[in-house]
Amino acid sequence: MFRFLCKQLLIVRTRVPLTTTRPHFWFLQTQSLKSVSESTNEKSPTVPYLVNSFGFSLESATKVSRKIKIKSFKEADAVVELFRKHGFSYAQITDFVTKRPSLLVIANPEQTLKSKFEFFKSLGISDPELAKMISRCPSLLSRDLENQIIPSCHFIKTFVHSDEKLVTVLKRYPIILLCNVEEVISPNILMLRTYGIPEPNISMLISSHPLALMRKPVSLEVAILKAKNLGFNPESKGFLSSVEMLALSESTWEKKMVAYKNFGLSEGEFFLAFKLQPLFVKSSEKKIKKLMDFFVKKLGWSASVLSKYPNLMILSLERRIIPRCSVLQILFSKGILLKKDVNIPSELNKSGKFFLTKFVTKYQDKIPELMDAQQGRIVFTGFHNESKDASE
Repeated sequence: MFRFLCKQLLIVRTRVPLTTTRPHFWFLQTQSLKSVSESTNEKSPTVPYLVNSFGFSLESATKVSRKIKIKSFKEADAVVELFRKHGFSYAQITDFVTKRPSLLVIANPEQTLKSKFEFFKSLGISDPELAKMISRCPSLLSRDLENQIIPSCHFIKTFVHSDEKLVTVLKRYPIILLCNVEEVISPNILMLRTYGIPEPNISMLISSHPLALMRKPVSLEVAILKAKNLGFNPESKGFLSSVEMLALSESTWEKKMVAYKNFGLSEGEFFLAFKLQPLFVKSSEKKIKKLMDFFVKKLGWSASVLSKYPNLMILSLERRIIPRCSVLQILFSKGILLKKDVNIPSELNKSGKFFLTKFVTKYQDKIPELMDAQQGRIVFTGFHNESKDASE
């Protein structure tokens, strides 16, 4: 069956050719980034200014000075002061200057930047949140407020329906405002409707995974056809997650498959896991290795366990998996529970409230250290003499 699915996936790849396999968003490839270049000259007054104001090394300051020519240090200081007034830390400002040195040469910063800060704050974004948001995407400040940022926010709000949800989208994905959202997303929304995606699911996609809609329509259509060929129902929520993952470049897919195969997961098991939880492909190769190392080497599981419980691959190892393992370790070591009676992968996957009630609160009076384990304050040393397949 899985060979059939793989063949179907290949058929879709050949039917609708991708125009590019690059993972970048197409609208960013045509954006003109404004910066002023100048010939390398360590004697430029820009260099000592960068060294003295931001602690740059001479080499770093020289590199940055090639991209900008500061004509007014007074205005550059005004930009820095404006950032500081709005809660930006010294480290964040230095990071901005490194990534987007053209911010230092913005004319009339009080008018140009302040109006953008005030708009974002009017939506309910606090100074610390704004600083973090801009830190993730400093290029946002180079976009026009009236012609791009505000119209794009209004368009997003027509789908998410509240300022609160709009703010959540912007904090998670500030990159979305680097384009005219309506122009980029509208064709893809029309395509989703054409393929029978319900309106609530489209709104959910914009709220939780808007970047999936910021690709070229042909790329999105390829992903939709792949998802349909793999048996995903267009009316299900899982369909949109599968489309988001299938829109990744083929080279990215190959890297993810290789990362899992290195731990013994077969191609058939890979696609079984994908059908159960498409987002397990979203984990970086680094996270895949870290989690699989823990599951296969530390816990002694076979890789096939993850084909049945792929949701474990999108959880936090440090904040969730290891603390829960520490709780179970204590209960096993004291004979309160037997390992053979506990489906460990399933219990790691349960909600926080369920796990807390079943394994911590229930025994806390007798074993107070369970709460320390749940909060990550007890070292996990392993489940001794555990069978290879934890799900059996």
